[in-house]
Amino acid sequence: MVSRSSALNHTYERLFKAVLTRLPAGALSVRYPDGSEATYGRGAPYFTLVVRSPRAYPALLRSPALTFGECYARGDIDVEGS
Repeated sequence: MVSRSSALNHTYERLFKAVLTRLPAGALSVRYPDGSEATYGRGAPYFTLVVRSPRAYPALLRSPALTFGECYARGDIDVEGS
């Protein structure tokens, strides 16, 4: 049986991926907590966003400009590259 928390995390991850498929300009790679990696946008990715915890998904979906730094400080995400 899948826990409610796990199902909710999966839903947020699917929404996060759907938003990234609509990236208007540039490109980035994302490494997910399970180790899988995907590139979004066109061209070579500028950087890799490493999602270390599913807690980052709802925050980044809600208000990415305000919560990116908070997620980074908590260790929920990291950035590799330039």
